Amino acid sequence: MLDGIATRIEGLESEAGSPQRAALIIERDGLADRKWLGVVQADVLAQIERRKAIEALERASKDTTTNKITTQSARIAQALVTNRLRGRFATEVDKLGVAGLAIELQQAKTSAGVPFFQVRLINKPSEPVGKVLSEGEHRCVALAAFLAELSTIDAQSAIVFDDPVSSLDHLHRDRVATRLAEAGATRQVIVFTHDMAFLLLLDEACRATKDREATPVAYRLISRGADNSGFCHQDPPASVMALDKVIDGMKAHLANVKIHHERGDQAKWLREVTSFQNQLRTCWERAVEEVVGPVIRRLSRKVDTTGLIKLTILTDIDCVTMRDAFGRCSALLHSQPGEINPPLPSASLIESEINALANWIANIRARQEKVA
Repeated sequence: MLDGIATRIEGLESEAGSPQRAALIIERDGLADRKWLGVVQADVLAQIERRKAIEALERASKDTTTNKITTQSARIAQALVTNRLRGRFATEVDKLGVAGLAIELQQAKTSAGVPFFQVRLINKPSEPVGKVLSEGEHRCVALAAFLAELSTIDAQSAIVFDDPVSSLDHLHRDRVATRLAEAGATRQVIVFTHDMAFLLLLDEACRATKDREATPVAYRLISRGADNSGFCHQDPPASVMALDKVIDGMKAHLANVKIHHERGDQAKWLREVTSFQNQLRTCWERAVEEVVGPVIRRLSRKVDTTGLIKLTILTDIDCVTMRDAFGRCSALLHSQPGEINPPLPSASLIESEINALANWIANIRARQEKVA
């Protein structure tokens, strides 16, 4: 028996360092580890994901430091924006008639990832522009910069201008009107102005030319009442409204107020006659402007020589008719001694004067269109 035990001891001792035993030990330890891991698996997986998130945030934090954003933004602006913006600014400056100032748009700096640009004088880049440009030139340059920046945006959103030509001379006002009319062909352009001269320039600029189609125009008149403001009307002020509309308005108004004459209400009818007298005189003046309009228009800086032939249809009779009617309108309320107490003109007389004006305009228009 002792021999058997010794033999068994010898066999076990010889197997202690065998590869099979080592493999079994490794397998046993692995199973023990798996058993332990099964208990803490959820915590381990959560810790792994947390470490991944921390690593990603640390990497993003390094990539998004302010100086790196600024550097990258400056590089992008230089490559994709600056040259395009500078070129467009030069184009806009030329369109607005201030190209002679020798100015350009340059990238100044980039702060917190935002690129900034400034206008500089080409010949004196260190000289502050504000000390050189006039107030009107400032407006043109600011408008050019705005339109240049707008060109870098693909969206065709509406743009709004509040009295864009204050402090501008006539040449620049005309250029601004033309540029806004051009912009209005592709987007909605809203212009607030109390400058009737500029309104007429805008209206003229929006008409069709050989280079482009007409730009659609809609007018709104914003007025105030005794206690409130912001009343919106569909028509422009009478001073720039189409003559046909003004005449139609006078006819409609006469139909509404002639009852004062019929009832013998002298005070109210006097106010109406005074109003009609002023309107008729103004309309005759504007009718004369319209007659010569094919050649020269009020507040226009150019003479259209191609329209000269339209003036050849004018006759002595046209001039005499106009002068007689203008004189009658002036005499509607001619001053006389109070004791004479002249009768006020009747509604039918005022109606005949309105018709005379409308017929004179229509007759000359027809003849001018025929020779054109």
